[in-house]
Formats: sequence, structure tokens, C-alpha cells
Amino acid sequence: MDDQRRTRPAEGPQTLHVAAATFPSIEGARAAEATLRTELEIGPDDVSVAELGSLSLAPDRAVLAVRASKSWIEAIRGVVASHGGHVEMDVPESWTGP
Repeated sequence: MDDQRRTRPAEGPQTLHVAAATFPSIEGARAAEATLRTELEIGPDDVSVAELGSLSLAPDRAVLAVRASKSWIEAIRGVVASHGGHVEMDVPESWTGP
């Protein structure tokens, strides 16, 4: 990986979004999680990884969930893609319930 850090969009009053991404491997999801935490400085309460299903139904597949400002979504998509994943959805946090 190069030494340049991705740049975060300018801060301001922005809507929080929740994005979910799938990965063919748990390792890719964990690597994306680490990149989001270090390069975009997303806190541990705002990004998480989980395996998708049992070993027999979805071996090694994983999902990553992240909560961030709407303006960060394109950067998040780039991080996810660089680790072999695909953002399946992103919605305003208000859509996720109370």
C-alpha cells in the first residue's frame, strides 16, 4: 500500500449513513476494517465485521458495516473495493431504526 493517506471530506453538518459491504473472505473484510480505522479514522463503534452464515452455507464470506458521514461514502466504497468487497447498500442512519 502506498504511503499517501486518503483525504477525509471537510467536516460540517452532514447526514450520517450506514453502509453494508460483502466480501468473499473474512480476511478482506478485516483488512478493509483496519484501513477504515487507520486511514479514515473511523472509530471502533462505527465499523464492524461479521461472518456470513455457517461454514457449510457461506464459508469465509463476510459482511462489513460502517457508519459515517454521507460525504465519506465514496472513499469508503474505494477502500471496500480495494480489499475485494462490494458495498451492497448505504442508507441514512435514520432508516435503521431508533
